[in-house]
Amino acid sequence: MANWGIDLWDRHDAVAAHTQKGIDFLDRLAQFFKERCQVELKYARDLKNLVKSFQTKKKEEEDSQFSCLRAFTRLSGEVNDLAGQHERLAEELQAHIVQKVQLQSKELREERKRYLDEASRIQKTLESYIQQLEKYKRLYEKAYREAQKAQDLFLKADENQELSRKAVEEHKMVARKKAEEFELAKQDYASKLQETNTFQRTFYEQMIPSVFQRMQELDQRKTLQVRDSVKQAADIERKIQPIIDKCLLEMIKSAEEVNPQADALVVVERYKSGFDHPGDIVFWNLEDGKSVDNGTLHNHYPPIRSGSVRTVSQLEKKQRKTLIGIFPGTKGKELVRDDFSDQPPQQRKRKVLEHIKQLNAYIRQESNTRDALMKMKGVYEANPSMGDPNSVNGQLQENAVKLDNLRGELARLQVCLEETEQQLQGHSQPRGPSQVSLSSNSHQATRGSADSLVPSPSPSQSSIKQATISNSHHSHSPAVATTGLDDGEQDFYEAAPGEEEIVGTCLALYDFEAQSEGALSFEEGEVLLILEADQGDGWTHARRRSNNDEGFVPTSYVKVTIYPTSNTNHNR
Repeated sequence: MANWGIDLWDRHDAVAAHTQKGIDFLDRLAQFFKERCQVELKYARDLKNLVKSFQTKKKEEEDSQFSCLRAFTRLSGEVNDLAGQHERLAEELQAHIVQKVQLQSKELREERKRYLDEASRIQKTLESYIQQLEKYKRLYEKAYREAQKAQDLFLKADENQELSRKAVEEHKMVARKKAEEFELAKQDYASKLQETNTFQRTFYEQMIPSVFQRMQELDQRKTLQVRDSVKQAADIERKIQPIIDKCLLEMIKSAEEVNPQADALVVVERYKSGFDHPGDIVFWNLEDGKSVDNGTLHNHYPPIRSGSVRTVSQLEKKQRKTLIGIFPGTKGKELVRDDFSDQPPQQRKRKVLEHIKQLNAYIRQESNTRDALMKMKGVYEANPSMGDPNSVNGQLQENAVKLDNLRGELARLQVCLEETEQQLQGHSQPRGPSQVSLSSNSHQATRGSADSLVPSPSPSQSSIKQATISNSHHSHSPAVATTGLDDGEQDFYEAAPGEEEIVGTCLALYDFEAQSEGALSFEEGEVLLILEADQGDGWTHARRRSNNDEGFVPTSYVKVTIYPTSNTNHNR
């Protein structure tokens, strides 16, 4: 078994250098794990940024019906969880290894300094003993030389017959004194030598071995710290490995749930129009004597979809949704008023169902709000000290308006849904102009070609007024009527520019200053032409007589007069 105190008793500098290297290595180990934590944190941050950059955008949420996109979403979620585990790994390493190793390194460094100071102190003590021994040795040597010299002078004086007896006695006294001093110096030297040897044996046999033994223990603690840190780092990583394995397993499961056939079915449900195939194109027989003017042959292929021809009024109606929410009655509930009449029947049905579901959720929310307000009012009535019951009336009225608007919109969409379902059940398809007659001056031929462009109305549209198609004997520019599905309205693309339908008039009851784009300002008493009645959103599409300015006006600010059904074909 190694013992630095015995085996390395004379290698003080080597032991000091070795222990210093060991503590430096401990600092290096702490720095390694610290940078490892930084790497893990950076990796986790990069993973999270990656997931964030590939998150499904709001406009892509509809694509979540596809299994491949759901798998990718789950994949990104698991990657985000992996990032969290790497953050956890960094936190564990920082708390249980980096800080602990740094603290241990500091303690060992301070302890090593104490041991080295102690070794230096006892080394200096030994050197002091040796220096004192050298001093006594020099005194002993000097006393010896002086005693020998005094003895030689006494012997010479004793042999010299010319010296007096008194002089010889003086030399004898000096020689005896020097001999006595020599004996004292010899005794002091011997005593100091014994004392120095005793301390030196203690130094090499006890003091230095004790210090070096503690230095050895210090170095071994450093080594154990390295071993424990490496082992603990592996244990920390192994502890989070099951969670990482679970994330990987979830990725595999999400991949196994990808279903190409189901995705193909989603595509069908999303884009299926519900129309039948177009009929055969009828042969155009020029020998039957029928003809039409050049340019009147409109062979639409594929056929015009019902509702796909958008009128000016219908396009303006699309802009209504940007006006809803101006007044407090609709604040916080921006309803998209659209019956999707520009969509094929199957898609129209799908989108109407989605909006009906959304409206039902809004209605439930507002109903819960109303119940809470009624309960609050009841509490106030039972205990007036808690509040004024009348303070809730304003909120109840606002809630009632919201519920009425929501229910009205729901009823409108349900009608649209019924129309679409009836259209799908009847396999409704716009009639394509399979055959066009040719007659240069025949009113019947012209009317036939115009009628061939009119889509077949659905059963629920029986109340829709028929288009009046005016035709001059000298003009072949028929009006093309298009029946949309927006609230049973019918608009025209007329050949004569500027001639469009007016459904009524309205009298301004108050002044109104437009604050948003699309609104129309007016003064009290002014009479405006109504181009489109209020659809339940609180706005009426109107036009000023004087300068033909058009825009939306608040219905509550005007007195509306709608023309009778039989008199709707007014021109502006």
